Amino acid sequence: MPSSQANANLMRRTLLAHIDTLNTTITDLRQLLSRAQIGRNAARLGLEAVRRLLRNKKDQVQQLHTERDALQDLRPRCSICHELYRANTDDTKARIYPCGHSACSWCINQMINTRNAEAATNPRTNRNIIKCPHCREETKMIQPEAEKMIRNVALEQQ
Repeated sequence: MPSSQANANLMRRTLLAHIDTLNTTITDLRQLLSRAQIGRNAARLGLEAVRRLLRNKKDQVQQLHTERDALQDLRPRCSICHELYRANTDDTKARIYPCGHSACSWCINQMINTRNAEAATNPRTNRNIIKCPHCREETKMIQPEAEKMIRNVALEQQ
């Protein structure tokens, strides 16, 4: 029987050694899992931080676009066609009426052409009068043309 007791003791020690090995393996796996979760959490937090930063940057870009659009709206425009006044283009040069109002050359020429077409069909219409589109003040001109009117250079330079 001593040999069977020795066998049982050997088996018990072997079993305890296996249990210790399994416990060590389980502990190691728990540590690895914990590190992986920490890494995942860090990655998730990092991703969330990047997303937050991206949202903030998008908001800033949108705000800059809004400010840019607001600044563009402050530049003088023809009140008829709403084009910006520009000194480098004949059609968009600002012209000033004697009453002080302004419009672009193109719009003034269109109004003159319309008035000339009216005068061709209605003899009471005077071709030599142009009306301010804002206050309707009449101005007499010999052969009305926008190019003969004074330029409003101050509006073109803003």
